[in-house]
Amino acid sequence: MSVYQIHFSPTGGTKAVSELLASAWPETVSIDLCDPAADERTQSFTSDDLCIFAVPAFEGRVPPVNLRRIKRLTGNNTPCVMAAVYGNRAIDDTLIELEDELIPLGFKPFAAVSAVAEHSVLPMFGVGRPDDMDQAQLREFSRTIRSTYERGPVGVQVVVQGKGPYILINMYPIFHVLDSEKCTGGMLCAKLCPVSAIDLSNPGKLDAEVCMHCMRCVKICPTHAKHTPAERVEKTVEVIGHLLAGRKENTLYL
Repeated sequence: MSVYQIHFSPTGGTKAVSELLASAWPETVSIDLCDPAADERTQSFTSDDLCIFAVPAFEGRVPPVNLRRIKRLTGNNTPCVMAAVYGNRAIDDTLIELEDELIPLGFKPFAAVSAVAEHSVLPMFGVGRPDDMDQAQLREFSRTIRSTYERGPVGVQVVVQGKGPYILINMYPIFHVLDSEKCTGGMLCAKLCPVSAIDLSNPGKLDAEVCMHCMRCVKICPTHAKHTPAERVEKTVEVIGHLLAGRKENTLYL
């Protein structure tokens, strides 16, 4: 038996949740779907494997590039756990969309989690999450999920939040900008962009049609040369800030 963490985590929050949900198993294999090379890779899993799929909730949905790369994976009655990680607003239809994609691929979702992480675009919401309380709770979720799995067989499909047709939200787009005085030309932003939207020879050149506003380039820049325009952030907070207020909780579905 092998346990796989399969995650798409531009700014690290989804990966952190994935690792916590895998913590009940001493050894796991990590598969990073943020790597653009995942567009070309295929992999198959057996009924003896266990997969933990962790995805970010982008506007209440699974990011299209994330789905595209998941579709290159094939299960064979492979039990799986689903996790939707959101920035303190809501998961909306993220889990049900993920489930609807995984089942035809040969995966058997028997458990699911919605978990909060720091908002990738508006990091003033969900600051520091998953925090100590979250980490303790998600580790407990992991132990419960392992116990359920080991009692087996896991033939019952988990019932999760969401329904079709999936929600359609058109958020105010926020693009990053480059401070050329701070940029050292290390090109980490371009090399690690999940969708290769940044020119490898010019970090200030962005393909706006390809960019998914994931903010990885802003998060990973060692000199903080990338940032989001304050006026756009303020506009977005005006529109949805009230939906991001307070402390949202993690949920386990079994």
